[in-house]
Amino acid sequence: MNEHNYIGKWELGCIVVNSVIYKILTGYSKIFTDCGGAAAWITAAFYGIVFLILLKAALKFYEPYADEGLVEALKKKNKRLCTFVCAAASLYFIFSGCYAVRLVCNALREITYVNSPVWFLALFFIGGAAVTAFLGERAVRRIHSLTVLGTAAAIFAIIILSLGYSEIYNIFPVMGSGAAGIFGKGAATLYLYSDIILIFFLPRRHGNYSYKKTIMNSARIGVLINVLTVLAISLNISPSERLDLPVYPLTKTANIGKMSARLDAVYQIALIVSVFVYLSLIICVLLKNAKHITARLARAGGAVLCIVLCVTLCGCYDAGEVEESAYAVAIGIDKGNSEAYRYTFQISNPLKSGDVTAEEPPGDNKTDENKNEDENKNESEKESGNNKTADSITVEANDYFTAADKLKSILSKNLSLSHLKLIVFSKEAARDGALGHSELMLREREVRPGTNLCLAESAQDFLTNVKPTLEESTVRYYELYFKNYKIPYAPVTQLRDFVGRCAESGFDAVIPTVKSNSLEGMGIFSEEKLQIEADAGDVLLYKLLMGELKDGAVETSDGTKVISSCGKPRVEINENGEKINISVKVKSDGKNKEKLDALSREAEEFLSNSYKNGCDVIGIGRRLKKNFLTQKKWMEYNWRKKLIRCSFSVNIYTK
Repeated sequence: MNEHNYIGKWELGCIVVNSVIYKILTGYSKIFTDCGGAAAWITAAFYGIVFLILLKAALKFYEPYADEGLVEALKKKNKRLCTFVCAAASLYFIFSGCYAVRLVCNALREITYVNSPVWFLALFFIGGAAVTAFLGERAVRRIHSLTVLGTAAAIFAIIILSLGYSEIYNIFPVMGSGAAGIFGKGAATLYLYSDIILIFFLPRRHGNYSYKKTIMNSARIGVLINVLTVLAISLNISPSERLDLPVYPLTKTANIGKMSARLDAVYQIALIVSVFVYLSLIICVLLKNAKHITARLARAGGAVLCIVLCVTLCGCYDAGEVEESAYAVAIGIDKGNSEAYRYTFQISNPLKSGDVTAEEPPGDNKTDENKNEDENKNESEKESGNNKTADSITVEANDYFTAADKLKSILSKNLSLSHLKLIVFSKEAARDGALGHSELMLREREVRPGTNLCLAESAQDFLTNVKPTLEESTVRYYELYFKNYKIPYAPVTQLRDFVGRCAESGFDAVIPTVKSNSLEGMGIFSEEKLQIEADAGDVLLYKLLMGELKDGAVETSDGTKVISSCGKPRVEINENGEKINISVKVKSDGKNKEKLDALSREAEEFLSNSYKNGCDVIGIGRRLKKNFLTQKKWMEYNWRKKLIRCSFSVNIYTK
């Protein structure tokens, strides 16, 4: 191996930063949320500072040896001590490298390569990293300097683009799980920075720069990236979505329109690159410490690994063809008869998507009479609601995964949920609880968190009889219809919204109601169960109180219509003993005071009815959480029992 004896400033900094980045991407940030809860960012910041202090002390001791390196310095003083240190460090690097391979393989299996065995994925990383390492340590350091900036930029891009979905109330109570979790259990998070010891086994510095300053500045960047990542996770992702890869669902919340449709692919690329270059450097250090490995043997091993890699690159055994997949575009959930639930899968049928079918290719020699018969048949099918570009299949099961397995035994193709647009709950099933179904589907690799939800009297009947308006394709109909966020008489609720609301204590969820082919009304949930069915008028009041009514006509019970443009409401909460008085003030463009007063009374009645039925429909609880220091204190407050005693005063006033 032809090694370079010096390391540059930029190379050193990139190595330090990447030693933190690869762990963030492989899911180590989860430990911060597990320890600190809502205060995970405090845990990250505190132990980031602790790490910087410890690192500064270690570098103060090491700086005199920076010019010749730790190994060379120990060799001069005590060869046995040098051997022991190298052996101990090698054992740690082997453990750390294997752990990194396991994390990245598990991550890729969860995201993309579901059917690929771990050993198959691990072979790519270990083999590729080994081949790169045999090119020499200098080459590996240069790869770091070329790639780390891109991976860091990818993380910052994900964080910035996810801000639009962030919710400030998610970081309250400010102390989360309490001091024991933040400062006690949080000590385990220091392992995030443990790979910094790599710097002590790197070559001597090159150039006239401060070794200590370079490492400290790079370490500060690594700490900053981690703190911002943990904060973004806390602000954006509900505990139900975090699982083992908290950064991955964060990519799904990031939104800049169509440009961010595949932002999860950016995450995967950054993950693969960061782990790959880290493993390459690990192998370089291991080979450097293993003096018994000769250069000839190293080259031979590299050649063998290259041959093995070339063989593994020749196949895609787990690939799936489009024509062999059945794409579910909607799922309906009803109460079952023989089983707990009845699941209706609406499967896209591309053969019905146009005038041309596989059996009738273009340019056929049909007579005019036959064509007229086909047109009449198509018109008849449209009227009966059977001319859909999707087929419905219903199975009964106790849970979603069992239903999916039963469906696979019926279909001749592989079930795919990558194009799922809609999940429909029957009102009966929603009263029994909708969170369990939603969480299971959210954990599905292919299901997007932006999948829309709605309620129907019968989910099976709705999916079977839906008639697309102005669209031939049922899939396209769902996609365009729910993109219309200005739907006046129904809210738009996505899968991640519902799960997040149910997981958050202090803000209950709502789901729009579908009637025939129109969205009108909504269901208000108490925790995870449907509690209230609200009509279209109540929806307008709800949007007004949430600050979502930009331009709309709200009709009161006496028939008075108020056309207004409303901003975000101001909410004041006053606790007087057991009673909680809540004042809501909404600024409006309305000019008639009498009409606005009538509208205020309607809003008060809507809120009083909702909270008496145990539904925190406008999120008063999440505002109260700010007043509590820890999650334990907030839970002891028992907001769920107190909200039925709330009294409301609504004032809709003109500008």
